[in-house]
Amino acid sequence: MSHSSISRIITGKVNPTLPTIQKIAKALGKSLEYFDEDFDPLGIKEKQVPYGFRKLPLICSMPAETKDWANGDVLEWIDIPTAFVGKHKRMFLLKAAGDSMEGAGIFAGDLVAVACEKEITNGSIIVARIGDETVIRRYRKLKGKVRLEPANPKYASEEYDSKYQIDIKGTVVWSGRKHI
Repeated sequence: MSHSSISRIITGKVNPTLPTIQKIAKALGKSLEYFDEDFDPLGIKEKQVPYGFRKLPLICSMPAETKDWANGDVLEWIDIPTAFVGKHKRMFLLKAAGDSMEGAGIFAGDLVAVACEKEITNGSIIVARIGDETVIRRYRKLKGKVRLEPANPKYASEEYDSKYQIDIKGTVVWSGRKHI
């Protein structure tokens, strides 16, 4: 693309087509979500539900090694009280497996509500893809590294050179039993 074409897009004089945005995203190593807060590849925008509830998509059970996050197949839609999950703009549900986060109150079989946050707070519990594996861990920023910590002493923390080695899907805001 020419500099003038990019400039027209940035200044809002031209609205790029989806294929153009996809090419820019690929060139920059970013997802489409990076460019548009309203982009909804998982189809998780809030649906009409009774007052005080949100209808959230359950997109997979964990571990989700073979789950195609890009397509975001919805297994079912579940009504969750707004008081549990707040008013985050984009959210989805996962079903937890394993015991690595029991110390944080997340147990096998729990529904886990995930807010698709762009900025992750140090110490928050996140859902991330690492290669083909999906994990729930506590996120710690370290000098030049990221550490993902389980909440069970049976498991070791893992460190990564940067947060870009892992694909953070969002922040856990509720887990079936309690508000995080």
